[in-house]
Amino acid sequence: MKRFVFAGFAVLTSFLVVGSSSRISAAVDTTPPVGAWTWCTETNVNGCIEAVTTISPEKVETVYTSMASLPSGLTVTANCSANGSVNTCDTNRYVSRDDGTCAETSTWGGRVTTPSIEFDIRWEGKSGWDLRVRFSTGNFQPAFTIGHGTAAVSITNDGDGTYTYTHTSKMEKAYYAPTPLATAIANSQGDWVHNQVWPRDHLLIPTNPLSLPGNSSSSSSSTSSTIAPAATGCKYYPFDGAWAEANAQSFSWSYSSGNMSSSVPNILKFTAAAAHYLPQVSGQPLEIMPARVQVFLPVSYFSALGYQSLSEFNAASYSIATEDGQATAPTATVQDSGILVNLGLQHYSSPNPSVTFVAKGAAINRTTAMPATPPKPTASVIASPVSTPLSVPAKVTLPKMAKRATKTLASIISYKASGTKNWKVSGGCTISGLKLRAPAKATTCKLTLTVRNSKKKIIATKSQLIRVS
Repeated sequence: MKRFVFAGFAVLTSFLVVGSSSRISAAVDTTPPVGAWTWCTETNVNGCIEAVTTISPEKVETVYTSMASLPSGLTVTANCSANGSVNTCDTNRYVSRDDGTCAETSTWGGRVTTPSIEFDIRWEGKSGWDLRVRFSTGNFQPAFTIGHGTAAVSITNDGDGTYTYTHTSKMEKAYYAPTPLATAIANSQGDWVHNQVWPRDHLLIPTNPLSLPGNSSSSSSSTSSTIAPAATGCKYYPFDGAWAEANAQSFSWSYSSGNMSSSVPNILKFTAAAAHYLPQVSGQPLEIMPARVQVFLPVSYFSALGYQSLSEFNAASYSIATEDGQATAPTATVQDSGILVNLGLQHYSSPNPSVTFVAKGAAINRTTAMPATPPKPTASVIASPVSTPLSVPAKVTLPKMAKRATKTLASIISYKASGTKNWKVSGGCTISGLKLRAPAKATTCKLTLTVRNSKKKIIATKSQLIRVS
């Protein structure tokens, strides 16, 4: 099986990030390793895989905290690239000085490559399953994700100069075809997810791109190089928590500011390529592969465009254009923590779409038909950990009794690894000691187990529905 190759973020050479001086001093202890990451342990806490949660089509969740415990056929890998000949995963290149300027750290040593983390999930035959993977990234501060299969992203500041990155994905068929892709028929397929996570280094707003060491004057952005100097140190473009996803064979994106303020890029451009046709079934006509390109942008991005709330964003707030001129049917779904825009492509001929956002109250020159009604809010939250409700009760039946507890909690949900275990129950059931007490009427209860390590950090969560009859 050939692997999909996803192009990384189209790097704008002046879009780099800052670290604080306190984090630079701690980099020796918290910088994640270059190359393949292992699983986290009590002693290996930075640059490792903390947990993998599988979520079946019936919404049953199972948490795994070691490679050996993963179900047969499931592989999860993560790799951090080196940033030049120094061979490190360090991303703390810039620092805010006391005089209000933004400068390169003295320890950077002329490195020009910014590290990124690539991860792959492979599980053949498991289309329809969801997976949630939690990484400890050390002082690598994740900012945005690009690739195939993303359903949600969460970035947590651990409060000690390190970060936790959680990625939720949907397993589905991914297709590969030989070039030229615009007319190709996919000739191989597999169930896998591939993503690349970029650090905040790429989001620096330069006071003057030419004044920062190692920066080039060339850029694919239309941003002017005469940005007003920052008065309070390093500034960042508001893309923290953003992600872009496509069912493409190759995929990249870049951003620019057009005629707007250079501190708020409003044009996002994508290069997406994939087979034009799905694999041909013997005796059946060819079927065009439906294209999908979508981008999630956080609340902070729309706040920078002047929106007081996400409910103010509607169909007049953005437009989609394609290089091949194909008709699009874009949609925007408002979440609690941002907006997910599906660009509404129909096929992969060479669409290379772009989306233009406007500041609140500004007009836009529309090039494609847009939805007539504003997007409706949804209960799901894209940029925070997903808590998936279970729909299929466990094969556990409790008698109708209110005074006696008979089922032990560990017989319903167990977790063998060491840690502090805490059970909670809802739906009318109660906990008596380490046993479950059922109510005197039929109901469905939900039991949840949370496990924390010695540092009180959550290492596993498991939930199970229980039918009381």
